[in-house]
Amino acid sequence: MDTNIAMRRHGWNTLHEPTATGRTEPPRTLTGLAKQRQRWWGGGYQLLQKHRDLLHDEPTFTFIYYHHWWWAVYAVSSVPLLAYQFTYWLPTGVTSTAWYTFRWFTLLGPIIVLYHAASWLSAYNVFGVLSGILTAGLISLALWYYEKNVVASDLMALFLYFPYTIVLNGFILLGLYEARMEPEQTYIE
Repeated sequence: MDTNIAMRRHGWNTLHEPTATGRTEPPRTLTGLAKQRQRWWGGGYQLLQKHRDLLHDEPTFTFIYYHHWWWAVYAVSSVPLLAYQFTYWLPTGVTSTAWYTFRWFTLLGPIIVLYHAASWLSAYNVFGVLSGILTAGLISLALWYYEKNVVASDLMALFLYFPYTIVLNGFILLGLYEARMEPEQTYIE
């Protein structure tokens, strides 16, 4: 992103090439994933600070700026909102609590809510349910289109996508914290 924005700053045009592909080796461990995502978000924050004079003058940068901050605000605000929502409907009893927790943190939850839509769908859960179903559909489509031979771990990742996003929000917060509070560990020069 930094190179692209620097090129735009100096009058060069950047073009979208729809047939271009890129490959990356995904992290193999949770620690590797955490470091990658912290680096991405911390570097993104530093990039926004470095080029903030372009805000509203350069459409590409303006999009990146608002997109990045939207997800940063979401990462910060989602933790207390999710904790409140989870505890608000938390049942009593070990079995009921275990079943509730399993549904809440897997794709099964949105599916059950849609099945009982007339009585369970409300203004309080419609965003979460629909985003869960939409995300599951898009991930399924991408797996079908790009992977061709889907394996059990792909299906497990899809089923547990929601807790994964909560963990990613934590990594985003850590990356933003490091970039803000420990600027000597800069990601971009």
